[in-house]
Order: sequence, then structure tokens, then C-alpha cells
Amino acid sequence: MKQWLIAGKRFDSTADLKTYVETLLSKYSHGAYLNQWDAQFILGLLKHHPDAEEKMAGIVAGVLVHYRDGGKGFTLHKESGELVSFSWQKCIAPPSPWTKFTKVCRKLVQPDIQLEKQKAFAEVPYLTCAFTGQLLTQKTCHMDHEPPNTFSVIVKKFAREWGINPSEIVYCHGDGFTTFRDAQLAKDWVAYHRLHAKLRPVSAIANLSIIPRQNRERKNA
Repeated sequence: MKQWLIAGKRFDSTADLKTYVETLLSKYSHGAYLNQWDAQFILGLLKHHPDAEEKMAGIVAGVLVHYRDGGKGFTLHKESGELVSFSWQKCIAPPSPWTKFTKVCRKLVQPDIQLEKQKAFAEVPYLTCAFTGQLLTQKTCHMDHEPPNTFSVIVKKFAREWGINPSEIVYCHGDGFTTFRDAQLAKDWVAYHRLHAKLRPVSAIANLSIIPRQNRERKNA
């Protein structure tokens, strides 16, 4: 059974740590700042987050409670005025090496995805979602990877063809987010994505609900 030592507090199990954090959350209402001791504890917990270096960059002026995805969570208030949210659950149960690898891959191609969105709206103010019929603006539009080369498929092919073991990937903090320490690997990935990705404009509900369901059904067929 894993034991934890966070900001001088010892926990005999992950369950005990989880209960403590949930109790701490219940003490504060939405928008309330944690007191000095509770904030110190949460910052200690944050050190176990997979993106701790990125989240903690800069000077933290305070920690506050906010509602997130239907529940309470924590947000760092930086001295610069920036607000940075994080999942305390990820501090206790970090994502798998594959999940982290995929997240970094997605972050690296965001500039290309945004560029494709700009191109799609270069000559028209609105587009129509093929799944919902909803009118899309550049602000409301999501860009989806058209099958068969969905984003997950492209990442898996890249990892297989490059002989990548996600458990062996080394990361660093750069350009405001976590990336691969191997700069050439990052460049190779972005080039591979450009070669294989075909993006299409869709609505938020299509991108987050309808399309994932269709992809699961296609996979299980």
C-alpha cells in the first residue's frame, strides 16, 4: 500500500490522502482562497502532478477553489494575474505514459490545427456542421480528424513506425507547456501529423459526443 508525505503530513494510503483533499475542498466555497496552511499543502500535492513544472511556473500568489466539470477543484492564482487550474486527482493517480505522450502530441500540433481552422473560414463567415447542421463560426468551430486517420490512429501509427516506447520518453518544459526533450522527435511528429491528418470543421457537440461514439461503434463493429 502506497504511503504519502505531503507538506509534512503523512498518509498511510492513497484513500486516506483522497479523503483529506475532499474534506479540505468541502471547507471552501466557490471562489474562496485557501488559507496559508491549506495552500501550502495543495502546492505540495501539486508537485506530484504530471505537468507540475508547467503548472507551477511563475510566482503563485494564492490558491482558490472553483467549480470544474460539475465538481470542486483548485486553481492557482499567479502573481501575473494568470489563473491556472489543475486536477488534484492526477496528482494522486497520474496518467499512464501513453496518455501523457498523446497529450503532448496533441499540444504540439495545435498551431497547425488553428491554422487549418483559419483557412476554413478565410472566405466565409459561417460553415455548417455535417453532423448537427449547426452554423459554425471560427470561434465556435472545432476541428476534427476525419476517419480513418483519427488523431488516436495517427499517434499510434507514428509511435509504431518510429519505434517509440512512451515509458522511455523524456519530457521538458518549453514554450509554456510540456514537450519532448528530443526536439527532433517533436519536429518529426508535427511533420508526420501534417502528412496524414485530414481536418474537418464540426460543432462542439459533434466533436465531443457524436463523433467519439461513432468511432467507438466503428471500432467494436
